[in-house]
Amino acid sequence: MLFFRTKILPPVVFLFLYAGFACVLTQAQTSNVTVRVMASNLSSGNNQRYESPGLDILQGLKPDLVAMQEFNVTNQFGFNTTAAISNMVATTFGTNFSYYRETGYNIPNGVISRYPILSSGSWPSDVGDRGYAWAQIDLPGTNNLYLVSVHLKASSGSATQRASEAGVVKSNILFFFPAGAWIIVAGDMNLYSETEGAIVTFKTFLSDSPVPADQSGDQDTNAGRAERYDRVLPSFSFTNTLTPVVLPSHTFANGLVFDSRVYTPLTDVPPVVSGDSGATGMQHMGVVKDFLITFAITNGVIAPVITNQPQSLTVTQNNNANFTVLAGGTAPLSYQWRFGATNIGGATASSYTRTAAQANDTGNYTVVITNTAGSVTSSVATLTVLVPPGIATPPQSLTVTQNNNATFTVVATGNPAPAYQWRFGTTNIAGATTSAYTRVNAQTNDAGNYTVVLTNAAGGLTSAVATLTVLVPPGIATQPQSLTVTQNNNATFTVAATGTATLGYQWRFNAGNIAGATASSYTRSNAQTNDAGNYTVVITNSAGGLTSAVATLTVLVPPGISTPPQNQTVSQAANATFTVTASGSVPLGYQWRFNSASIAGATASSFTRANAQPTDVGNYTVVVTNAAGGVTSAPASLALQIPAPLLTILSADVIQWQVLSNLIYSVEGKTNVESTNWTSLGTASSPSNTVWFTYPPAGEILRLYRVVYP
Repeated sequence: MLFFRTKILPPVVFLFLYAGFACVLTQAQTSNVTVRVMASNLSSGNNQRYESPGLDILQGLKPDLVAMQEFNVTNQFGFNTTAAISNMVATTFGTNFSYYRETGYNIPNGVISRYPILSSGSWPSDVGDRGYAWAQIDLPGTNNLYLVSVHLKASSGSATQRASEAGVVKSNILFFFPAGAWIIVAGDMNLYSETEGAIVTFKTFLSDSPVPADQSGDQDTNAGRAERYDRVLPSFSFTNTLTPVVLPSHTFANGLVFDSRVYTPLTDVPPVVSGDSGATGMQHMGVVKDFLITFAITNGVIAPVITNQPQSLTVTQNNNANFTVLAGGTAPLSYQWRFGATNIGGATASSYTRTAAQANDTGNYTVVITNTAGSVTSSVATLTVLVPPGIATPPQSLTVTQNNNATFTVVATGNPAPAYQWRFGTTNIAGATTSAYTRVNAQTNDAGNYTVVLTNAAGGLTSAVATLTVLVPPGIATQPQSLTVTQNNNATFTVAATGTATLGYQWRFNAGNIAGATASSYTRSNAQTNDAGNYTVVITNSAGGLTSAVATLTVLVPPGISTPPQNQTVSQAANATFTVTASGSVPLGYQWRFNSASIAGATASSFTRANAQPTDVGNYTVVVTNAAGGVTSAPASLALQIPAPLLTILSADVIQWQVLSNLIYSVEGKTNVESTNWTSLGTASSPSNTVWFTYPPAGEILRLYRVVYP
């Protein structure tokens, strides 16, 4: 079964006479077919295999013949099994395509063809991990095409090796293929210069002109777009069939270097997406040349030929998708549209409409056209159903502690996969364009409303609001301060705390919780000495907890007199010591006083009056002080022991006695013993121990005298 793009030309009729008979001769009809040839080293990933990016490009460009390099396939049917490769060819190109793949190599070459492969094989290469795969292809008409897939040695230092390989390929072609045959050598040639021996050798029997380019005119084919690695080189005998490569929006007169990153619009080549050519491990661009072949049709009944292939379509969900094919050939023509490999019931016209298309209608559509001369299967037309974004799982509100990360996640639906733009409030967050967004090291000013806007070619959708709450752990702006109070007074500790409300407080005394002490301040009422110690407060909220610094309570006890100073009586010139025993918070201060006047230097708990004299006689007190106050002792008196004086009457008016010096004595007298009344006669004093008193009687002689002290 042959399928090709073709144009049928009408027959030419000649009329002439011969021997009296009229004869009609009909010239054979001719048809044109465009054959698209592609060099494809489009493996990707880390294992040099054909994955979605490369298969998308192959499906989008719709080549008829492909020179494959690194021809490895993994899918649901296994790795490089016949079923796996056949499935890849059928789903990417169509069920009417065939292939040849060399075996025994890690990165084999191969050929994929819309037209029958009459013979194929592989020539060995001394590179070791691939050979040179070739196939003889039955093109429409009388000429076959010989397509050779090559993959020359890589690296700039291997030019000599590549030149040797080119020589081997040329020798095999000249030996095995007929002279004048149509030949194409295509593939990854890893050429770094137009003067390399390999390309010089190829140009002796193949043409490198014209040079394909991309939409911007760039001819380079490696991933970095800096070298022309990949080529499609027809033999000189085949170059006259070169024709421009035509895509829906552009025509490439010299052929096409396809880079999905620069080609627009990609709706020309579904299912290609912009990132396909930049996929991980993708090292090359696809290179395409088209060839226009004219051939004669001599059969009276013309088999179906497709003049306009069904085109790939992209529609939004719930809209209609209409595929149309234009075919020639002898009528009647019958049509059977297929979805994948399954016939679509009732789809038997030249057009087919998928009504109210849904996501599960996305896939490959073909049409089989049949008449009595045979049948032909169209190229694959891909239906892409754009599904507006939907949200399967919306982002959830989060509560995190300050300085921790907050990650919002959305599970979205839609085709193509939606683009994401996260927002804080109504402002786009720069760079937040994936299905998850993490607010790193969240602070209080990050708290608020977050949404994600989902967009694709079918529309857009904004998620429900997810709220971020940032909890601030407790902090202490003002620590509780150490206190000193007097016994029986109140002590109030206060803390000023920060953090997310509600804050909890628990005051502690010497590491033990104080019952009921759960406010920002705590008062120790009527403080006693056993209340002295270390106080802290533990502050908590939903984000954590914090213990304050220690605040010390000191309870001062005012001074008290346990043992007051005692009265003292000493002999003149003896020492008199007063002592007090005091209580109260230390340090205690002492100040002794004599008749209410402070005694200089008398600042100990005892005071000694040395060499006591009559002038030292009086009241002594001590004032005891500390930080809590002061107390004055009861007075203690100092008295001198006075010996009874022995009076001597020296004369009628002079009395003498021996006593203590510097005392003032009172002299009294009376006239008879029986009298109880003493009459004061005056006072006397002496700096020595002998005192004289002179008292002239006033007309009366006193018989009795006494001296009184004081």
